[in-house]
Amino acid sequence: MSTGLLVGPIGSTLDLLDQSGLFDVDYYVACNADMAGPRPEAMAHYHAHGWREGRKPNLYFDPGWYLAENPDVSAEGIDPLLHYIMRGETEERRPSSWFDPAWYNRTYTVPQGMLALRHYLLHRAGGLVSAMAEFDSPFYLKAYPDVAAAGLDPLEHYMVQGFREARKPFAGFDPAFYRQRYLGGDLEANPLLHYLVHRDRPGVHPSLPSGETTLPREMRRNTQAGPFFETRRGLPDTVTRRARVIAYYLPQFHAVARNDEWWGTGFTEWTNIARGLPRFAGHYQPRIPRDLGHYRLEGTSVLRQQAAMARAAGIDGFVFYFYWFNGEHLLDLSVVLQLVG
Repeated sequence: MSTGLLVGPIGSTLDLLDQSGLFDVDYYVACNADMAGPRPEAMAHYHAHGWREGRKPNLYFDPGWYLAENPDVSAEGIDPLLHYIMRGETEERRPSSWFDPAWYNRTYTVPQGMLALRHYLLHRAGGLVSAMAEFDSPFYLKAYPDVAAAGLDPLEHYMVQGFREARKPFAGFDPAFYRQRYLGGDLEANPLLHYLVHRDRPGVHPSLPSGETTLPREMRRNTQAGPFFETRRGLPDTVTRRARVIAYYLPQFHAVARNDEWWGTGFTEWTNIARGLPRFAGHYQPRIPRDLGHYRLEGTSVLRQQAAMARAAGIDGFVFYFYWFNGEHLLDLSVVLQLVG
């Protein structure tokens, strides 16, 4: 059984590949139907032909990617896995875009003589180690308990299926935002892989920047209590009134047959107010009714509350507004209700 340690004399190249622990025979055979023969033949096949054909010795080593990223290795014409084992990891070269050996060695305690990639392959399913800083395995398993319950490698799950389901690779990454802004909404494009390539470019962010104005943010801001919100307090009875204050009252907060006919069933002034959206940063829309909510005026209870609030604020009465349309009296329900009580 391979120990994964690069110690002692090495008799051959295949021994080196085997001792590194980076050649996953089961993975290689499973991914290549033409390699269903004896297990020892798989390693020999990879070293002689497989890497030239782009076949991967394990999930995290991509020969084609490694050669493309390291043209000096490509120019040597040698097995890229062999190069990675002998020099590549020591030189902090990545085996694929999914694994960062330099970060891994700084983050975890890897036994002396063991390759960081080998250490990760041994422990990847437990969620205690991550392959790179940009993927948080413990976070992923906590956020998605179905992956943890299945005992899967969290990064493998994300790369194969999770990104299609808009799962987050780390807490600060918003896949819906990233896919819409940078990938044109393409559901088959992996947002994390795109981010790894483009993250250092100006204007590329893993989630919506905190200072960026958006319609949903403005609506949330405008519908929450602001810094100057005050609890309503009535005037003391001892306050001297220097004038009588009468408030105009628009009564379009009950449904009438004419409005139903012209604007749709159940239309009230709230219908228009609810359409108010911010058009620019700082535009105070929508306006949300503070104390009584989206009230209706088909009864006296709201008017009684409004009268009490008005009296406490020093308002002496209401002037009710109503309409005449071609000799027809409309929106006068409030005028009638004011006579009650």
